[in-house]
Amino acid sequence: MPINSLQLEQLTPELIVDFFGWLEKKRGNGVRTRNHRLAAIQSLAKMIFYMHPGKSDIAVRILDIPCKRYHRNIIGFLY
Repeated sequence: MPINSLQLEQLTPELIVDFFGWLEKKRGNGVRTRNHRLAAIQSLAKMIFYMHPGKSDIAVRILDIPCKRYHRNIIGFLY
């Protein structure tokens, strides 16, 4: 779907999570990339929350999407 035809009502948490799944499986993106994109989408949701109070239910549902946990490699110490 072209981005200019996307309506706010179509932006559901299910659609966003499916998009993240597609990014990880088809494009090979990692968890960190997913979390960065989630942060950007949640920033948009905060803007929607304040600019369009009537659509706050959509924004709250997007803000409730959790970050995915990942394993961080422990850096050793230098000698």
